[in-house]
Amino acid sequence: HWAVAEAAAAAHRLAAIAEWADRSARQDEGSRWACDGWDAAAAEISAALGISHGRALSQMETGRLLRLRLPAVAALFMAGKIHPRVIDAITWRTALVKDPEAMAIIDAALAKLAGAWNALSQYKLEQAIDTLVDRHDPGAVRRSRTSAQSRDVAIGAQNHEAGTAALWGRLFATDAAVLERRLNQMARAVCEDDPRTLGQRRAD
Repeated sequence: HWAVAEAAAAAHRLAAIAEWADRSARQDEGSRWACDGWDAAAAEISAALGISHGRALSQMETGRLLRLRLPAVAALFMAGKIHPRVIDAITWRTALVKDPEAMAIIDAALAKLAGAWNALSQYKLEQAIDTLVDRHDPGAVRRSRTSAQSRDVAIGAQNHEAGTAALWGRLFATDAAVLERRLNQMARAVCEDDPRTLGQRRAD
């Protein structure tokens, strides 16, 4: 019961976020603000929920995709029948579908199947979604596969005051999972009196 209530609450939260973002964007015309309405909405949502600006932007995008592209899936989410983890995967894996008619068909097909996907592993979940997308819009899956060719690791400019530099990249999902698990294992294997935070240990 509480798992269903939790999923339904998450759905209503994302719907409210999407509504607020939409209203803020509409009010942006003619504004002389230093940031646009979308960015301003993210700042307000970030403050209201106590989350980072980037996470607020991510939730705004998820809510927008559910509202505009996945209404049938969104209705099941509102009823608490789909886990938020499955929703995140669906919105991400269908984001490259460009054809509105194909998107409507995929939404309906997902609504019939996604309720049974809550127990799937992340890999099997993504495979199930990709298989469905490939059936109705093969180009969307090929575009997502092509994006894997852009994988890279980059190191940003050095911050001389802090003596640090940013590191970011794109890896195969399987490699990223192994890397993350190994970093966490190494970070937690040090002496309990180590004063560094977990994040600092991962970096080191």
